[in-house]
Amino acid sequence: VAIKDSFGIPFALNDLSELAMRDGKVETAKSYLVQSADIRKAIGDSSGLAITLNNIGEIYLMSQQPAKAVPFFEKSIKLSAPLKFVDLQRHSLDQICIAYQQIGDYESAYQKLIVSQQLNDSLYSESKAKAISELQIKYETEKKAQLIKNQETALQLQRLVGLSVLSILLLFGSF
Repeated sequence: VAIKDSFGIPFALNDLSELAMRDGKVETAKSYLVQSADIRKAIGDSSGLAITLNNIGEIYLMSQQPAKAVPFFEKSIKLSAPLKFVDLQRHSLDQICIAYQQIGDYESAYQKLIVSQQLNDSLYSESKAKAISELQIKYETEKKAQLIKNQETALQLQRLVGLSVLSILLLFGSF
């Protein structure tokens, strides 16, 4: 199979890696993920590569090898940022904080925690701004709908008054 036709293979390798981890076969799991990363890199699947690199880091972290995990989390963070893959970026930041804590590098853990918190705050602000915008649009829409309804009611009232006046004139005009 040509590399360009290999989009599904990394997914299968990730699944095989997960099964290997469940069976306690850490090296096999890592091997599958490395193969997946190589293919994702070759086909230009940056978001998939970022996920796979994070997963490799997590295997090192679960294997009590936090120093080996750090570079994979760093690469995942670096790849996910320009893709605006914020959930993965935050997850990798959280994982790297754990790795730095296990290493005893509390300063680096703290710095990554700050970045994670800033990212979380900006997402919160962004979601709040979006919610406010949606409410404002809903309010304006309802306001316009009410205005149209009021105008229709006023028009019907004018027609009724006009018909009433015409009826009275016709009634008095016939005497």
